[in-house]
Amino acid sequence: MAKDRNRLQNRKINSKKNIRKQSSLGFDQIQKNVENGYYPQEDEDLPGGGKFYCVECDRFFILEKALETHKKTKQHKKRVKDLKESVHTQKHAEIAAGLM
Repeated sequence: MAKDRNRLQNRKINSKKNIRKQSSLGFDQIQKNVENGYYPQEDEDLPGGGKFYCVECDRFFILEKALETHKKTKQHKKRVKDLKESVHTQKHAEIAAGLM
């Protein structure tokens, strides 16, 4: 009985992780948004009315305090560090292969 309950609980947790992964933008799209200073328009259907948005992580927050605490987390800092690196392009691949 307890095993069934744990299995169901784990299934719920894993499904939430998968939904989050699928809904996010691609890495290159997020880099363009950061460079251009993109902020989405406010929308009543989004959490917090769409006012509190983390561009680097492509996430909306309910309160400004939640956004501030998110920006202090290890996950956010790692994402910012990864976004500072340049995107691998075909030009980089050709230079590495010695074709250019």
